Amino acid sequence: MAECVRRLINILTDERNRGYDDEVVIGGLASYIENWSRQARAEGLDSGLIQEIVSYLLGYHGKPQSARAEAVGASLSRLRQLAPTRMQAQAVPPASAPEPGPAVQPTAAAEPGTAPQPAQGGEARLEAPAPRRAPHVSLDAPVTAVRGIKEARARLLARLGIVSVRDLLHYYPREYHDRSTLKTINQIAPGEQVTIAANVFSVSTRQPRPGMRVTTAVLMDGTGRVEATWFNQPWVETRLAHYREILVTGKVDLHLGRLTISRPEWEPLTSESLNDRGLTPIYGLTEGINQRWLRKEIANAVESFGDLLEDELQPQLRQELGLIPMQQAIATIHHPPDWDGLDQARKRLAFTEFLMLQLGMLQRKRAARQAEAAPLTVDEKWRSEFESALPFALTAAQSRALDEILGDLAAPHPMLRLLQGDVGSGKTVVALAAMLAAVSSGKQAAFMAPTEILAEQHYRTFQRLLEGKEGRPFSGARVLLLTGSLPAPEKAQAQAAIAAGDANIIVGTHALIQEAVAFRDLGVVVVDEQHRFGVEQRAVLSAKGRQPHVLVMSATPIPRTLALTLYGDLDLSLIDELPAGRMPVITVLRGEAARESIYAFMRDQVRRGYQGFVICPAITGSEDGDVRAAVDEFQRLQESIFPDLHLGLLHGKLTGQQKDETMRQFAAGAIDILVATSVVEVGIDVPNATFIVVEQAERFGLAQLHQFRGRVGRGSARSYCVLMTDQVENAVLKQLETGAVDCSSLPTGVQRLDAVRRE
Repeated sequence: MAECVRRLINILTDERNRGYDDEVVIGGLASYIENWSRQARAEGLDSGLIQEIVSYLLGYHGKPQSARAEAVGASLSRLRQLAPTRMQAQAVPPASAPEPGPAVQPTAAAEPGTAPQPAQGGEARLEAPAPRRAPHVSLDAPVTAVRGIKEARARLLARLGIVSVRDLLHYYPREYHDRSTLKTINQIAPGEQVTIAANVFSVSTRQPRPGMRVTTAVLMDGTGRVEATWFNQPWVETRLAHYREILVTGKVDLHLGRLTISRPEWEPLTSESLNDRGLTPIYGLTEGINQRWLRKEIANAVESFGDLLEDELQPQLRQELGLIPMQQAIATIHHPPDWDGLDQARKRLAFTEFLMLQLGMLQRKRAARQAEAAPLTVDEKWRSEFESALPFALTAAQSRALDEILGDLAAPHPMLRLLQGDVGSGKTVVALAAMLAAVSSGKQAAFMAPTEILAEQHYRTFQRLLEGKEGRPFSGARVLLLTGSLPAPEKAQAQAAIAAGDANIIVGTHALIQEAVAFRDLGVVVVDEQHRFGVEQRAVLSAKGRQPHVLVMSATPIPRTLALTLYGDLDLSLIDELPAGRMPVITVLRGEAARESIYAFMRDQVRRGYQGFVICPAITGSEDGDVRAAVDEFQRLQESIFPDLHLGLLHGKLTGQQKDETMRQFAAGAIDILVATSVVEVGIDVPNATFIVVEQAERFGLAQLHQFRGRVGRGSARSYCVLMTDQVENAVLKQLETGAVDCSSLPTGVQRLDAVRRE
C-alpha cells in the first residue's frame, strides 16, 4: 500500500474517532486533501481514484456532521479496497542497464515528432509519439490545420490576429490565475484572488442602463455566500442554468457590504476541473470564443505542431545563457507547472524577441551607415553666435547633446539619433539648432509632433526664439505650421510654400506625411515624442527628402540599455539635467481621508491665480463602481465641490476639434481645473499649471505617473503632484514621493521601478 494511502486512512480514522470535528489536521480536511492529491500523484496513485477521494472531501468544513460522516466513510471504504494493482507501473531499469552516455544530438535522419529534452551534461532528443497532423503541414498553415478549429471559429480567431498555426502558438496568455489552493467562502477576503467550488443558488440578468447588462449569480458552499457578477455577458445566465456546481476564479471585492467576485473565470465542477488546478492561463478573447475552448485548441496546437518550432539558439549557447529550448518555452508559457517554470519560459521568449529586434535594428543601422547624405557643416563661430542669442544659457547636458548632433550632421551619411530627456529639460532648443544648421546650408527642416496642440506649442516656441534675431544662425529662417485642421485654402498655400522652399522650418502633425506635401530640399527631420509614431511614419517623412538627417526626441524614461535595444538603429544622446532655476515638483501620496484637505489646497491654488489637473483612469464608470471615471468626476466636482470655478473635461472619445478647443481654453486661462484621462500624458505645456491630482494612482505605470507629473512645474512657481491611492504604503509608489525617482535620475529609475512593479 502506498504511503500516501496509509497516511490518509489513519487521518480519516482519527477524524471519525473525534466525532468529525474537522480538527484532526491543521487547516481542516478540505485544505489537507489538496496537498494529499499532489503527493498521491507524485507517488503514482491512479488519477481516477485521487479525483474520487477529492470529490468526497471537497468543502468538508461546510458540511453538516451527517454529511461529514458519509464523506469519511465513503473515503475509507474506497481506500481500503485499494490493491497494489491500482498503482501505476513504475519503470525500473534492468540491473544490467548501461551507464548513460553523452547527450544525443538530432540528425538529419531523425524521426519526425521528436522534441528536445534536457539531459544531464547536455540536451538530449528523445523519441516521442508522432504528432497528430497532416503530412507536410508547416507552422504557416491556416489555423484550421489544428484539429477542432473549423472555418467559423477561424474567422473569430482572425479578430485576435490569429490566422496561422504559428500565430496560435505565439498567442500568449495575458495573465495567470493561481488555482492551486481551493478555499471555502468563509475563508475568502476582499482583495484576494481566489478559487472556490460552490453551488449556483440563483442567477439573473438586469439592465441598469441602456447598453449595460449585469448578470449576477448567488453562489453558496455551506460556509457562506458570495455574488459573482459579469458585465455585458448575458449568455452566462443561460449557461449557468445547466450546472449546479461550478469552479470560480476571480478577485474578491466588497460591494455595499456584500462579498462579490467581478468578471470571474468559471467552469463546471468536474473531476477533471478539480484535478487540473494550478496556474491557469487567461487569454484575450473576442465574442464567440471562451477561455476553455481556446486553451484546448492551443494545447492541441502545441501537441501537434510544437516540434516544428525553430530554435534560433544552439544548445551550447542556451546552456551558457541559462535559457530553455524554444519548444519547451512555448509549451510552458501555455501550461506552466509553477511560477518558476513560467519565469523560465518568459525569460526565453523575451530574450528571443529582444534578439530579433536588435538584429533587425542593427541591420537597419548598417544600411543607413552605408547611405550617403549631404553634410551640414557649421563652425564654432556659428555655434557661439547661436548660444549667445538665446535668452538663457544651455546646460552642460544640452551642450553635450548639441556637440553629438552637430558632429553627426557634418558626416557624409545620414544622422539617426535619439535625443532623450526629461520633460522641460530643453530638448526643443537643441532640435532648433539642428534645424537651423539645415537652413544655414540652404536646406529645409521638418518637425513632426503627435498632436495639433503640441505642434502649435512648438511653432510658437520657435517663433519666439527666432523673433528679432539677426545674424548667420538665424538669417533666412522662415517657420510655417501645417496641421490637418487648417482650412483647405490655407493648407494649399502652406503646401505651395513648402514645395517652393519659401518655408524652411516646417512644424506639423501627421499632415506632413500626406502625399500632397512635397519638400524642395529636406535636409533634417525631427520627430517629437517618438513612441507616438511608428517606424513606418518616420520613414515616410524621411522619404520626402534625399537621405535627410533624422533626430527623434522622447521624454519617456527608458534605461540606456533598453533604449539601445528598442531603438537599436539610433545613436543615443541624453539630457539628464534641468535648466537652472527650475524647481522640482513636490510629490505626495494621500489616501481617502485627506480628500477634503486636497480640495481645499486646490481651491487655494486657483485663488492664487494658478491652474491644475485631475487625472482619472477611465472615461466612464463601470457598474461595480470600482474605477474613478473622468466624466463622473467632472460632473461631481463641478456641481458639488467647485461650483464657483471653471472646470473642463478632456478624454479620448472627444473629437479632435473638441479636444483642441478645450486645451486652447485651458492654455488661455479660461479653465481653472482640467479633469482628464491619460490623454494629457504628452503634448500639454501650460506654465501656469501648478498642481496635478492623480486618482487611483496605483492603476497607472510609473512612467505614466512621471509624465503626468511633467505637466506641472513648467513655470517659475512651486508645483505639486498628488497621488491619490488606497495603497499609501505602496513601496513602489513611495519612490515618487520620497524623490528616489526624480527628474535627474528618472531615465533609469522609473523604468526599472516599472519593471519591478510588473513582476
